[in-house]
Amino acid sequence: MEPPTTTAAAAAAAMAFDEAKAAKQVDAIFGEIGQYQDQGRAKVLIMDVLSQTGGKLNPFRATYYGNDGTSTEMLVIRGIMTTTYKRQTFNTPIDLWIPHNFPHEGPLLFVVPFDDLKIPGKHKHVGSDGRVYHQYISDWNAECSLAVLLMFVSSICGKMPPLVRVAPGQPTPTLADVMAAMKRQRQQQQQPCLLYTSDAADDL
Repeated sequence: MEPPTTTAAAAAAAMAFDEAKAAKQVDAIFGEIGQYQDQGRAKVLIMDVLSQTGGKLNPFRATYYGNDGTSTEMLVIRGIMTTTYKRQTFNTPIDLWIPHNFPHEGPLLFVVPFDDLKIPGKHKHVGSDGRVYHQYISDWNAECSLAVLLMFVSSICGKMPPLVRVAPGQPTPTLADVMAAMKRQRQQQQQPCLLYTSDAADDL
């Protein structure tokens, strides 16, 4: 499986990235949690994705709550994933959780809905809880890359929106409804209006 091509914009963003500051943050979080088993390899992959997103993602220490009721302190990469559709850029808030046995265990990627932005029902790649499902995650091994993962997911989100704007009191549409609306808009030569828009990033 070949990853999508990295854009010139991503390369420019990486040039503005404060690598030293991010490295200190990652080291501090690893030290505070004290559970990461392969810190060297994990840090390389984390720094790679932070660099390629140019400050749109940042590392934090947070508590991950599993569906089985357990809670675990983890490093989470939190922020904005960009998606391009018909030459327009859209922003999707994400949480990328890094388990203690990473990279020998795969990450957990979530889309984060908020306000009037909801996850379409019956989405092929996003569960109702926001968790992202993709073959690259299912086939994860220690040689995989967080940056490549986000490129794959960003490409998919440009075709199948992970978030839609829903008016108060209205039902959340299914992905099939959203795709049908996008098809009608293409036929009418209109720009898509259902994707998460860039100005909403100010509300994060």
